Amino acid sequence: MPKTSFIFIEILFLFLILIVFPSLLITKTPFYFQENDKLQISLDSGKKYVYKFNHPANLNTLSLQLKNPLIQNNSRIVIELENSLGNSLAQFVFFGSNVGDPGWLDLNFPPVSDTSFAINLTTDNTIPESLFLLSDPGGNWDLKTTYQTPRLSNRLQNTINSLFDRFQKMDPFYLSFYLLVLIILNWVFLKK
Repeated sequence: MPKTSFIFIEILFLFLILIVFPSLLITKTPFYFQENDKLQISLDSGKKYVYKFNHPANLNTLSLQLKNPLIQNNSRIVIELENSLGNSLAQFVFFGSNVGDPGWLDLNFPPVSDTSFAINLTTDNTIPESLFLLSDPGGNWDLKTTYQTPRLSNRLQNTINSLFDRFQKMDPFYLSFYLLVLIILNWVFLKK
């Protein structure tokens, strides 16, 4: 077999390993990730905490960062996801013992086709300053979301974009070193 065909086989192998294989397995795409300066909003009984946001269609995972210092509070926490018309899409009931110090509270539900949402959070907490929602000074909650990506072509595009983003954020020294190692290995292999 000619030596040039080994290079094409290697490129094909890298393409399959780095792009096609992850695209087949990863069906959820991260969209929104906001982790702030850790302003703590005390969650108290009788108050309704509302946060509105926009998101691409097929939202199916939502994570909020809450804090239960020393994990002592066991109050009931109700989180409801609504669409822009006020229709309830999903409702979750947790207790303070499910919240870390701090910890992300993951909410999974079937994909939702809407693009505008509101999160309503209520609690029966009667102990002041014992259960917190983390946010920034502007009131933006710590939030992570993912959405379902049903089409393989969209997943391939997301994987390629993610790979290029990682390479762009990589330290140029390490990227150069990585490429140099690949070139040297190819050169050694082709010399044989």
